[in-house]
Amino acid sequence: MASGIICSICIAQSCLLIGYPQQSVGQSKQLHCKASPKSWRLQVSGAIASRILYFNNKHVPITVAINNELEQRISDAFCIFDHHGDKRIDIREVGTVLRFLGCVPTEQEINEVIAATEMEESAGDVHLSKFMPHVAQLLAERKMEPASPEKILAAFQVLDPEQKSYITKEYMSKMMMEEGEPFTQEELDEMLAVAIDPLTGNIPYEFYINQLMHAHKDSIFELAKSLVVSKQKDMKRASKRAGSKMSIV
Repeated sequence: MASGIICSICIAQSCLLIGYPQQSVGQSKQLHCKASPKSWRLQVSGAIASRILYFNNKHVPITVAINNELEQRISDAFCIFDHHGDKRIDIREVGTVLRFLGCVPTEQEINEVIAATEMEESAGDVHLSKFMPHVAQLLAERKMEPASPEKILAAFQVLDPEQKSYITKEYMSKMMMEEGEPFTQEELDEMLAVAIDPLTGNIPYEFYINQLMHAHKDSIFELAKSLVVSKQKDMKRASKRAGSKMSIV
């Protein structure tokens, strides 16, 4: 009797550990209660070991090789938002990482990056091993790139038909929150903190554009471009060497 009770408890515990439905506990009891103490201990130990092995396999660290400065920049930005040190971030952080890199993604572009990089075995997470090469390719294609200073200035001038060279905080806030793809309040606050002249309370947009350009002078897109150009030169040199060898033969 005692061994039967112990057997039921241990099987119930093993069911919880290995994720079996609770209703199967009673069925397991009927099958295993006649087993010897040695055999049911082995069964429970095996079930626990299997579960531990499952979790260990699920969390095996994936080595991520860094091959160039662009990948290093992406990795550094990603790891700032990796709160557990396992080379993963929550999908809700993807847009933040992209903006930290200097990208200007739309919500659709953020969702496309998530769809391309979300882990199949761990929904809701993105691993650096998929994120880094995917984003590096997007940067090389100049996707999510900020508008040029000329385009930004032209856009501000449309909002300033009287050519006062500034826009009020209230008008800018209304445009950012209600037109096109609206800013969140947090995004608007971050923008206004940089854009507003503390003396007048207005936005002198040419000065603001100069600040933006200064902040992005070390653009990650220029880094991506330089790597693309370097690869193209390497391919041309390799092609010339191959051609020279063929002519000698």
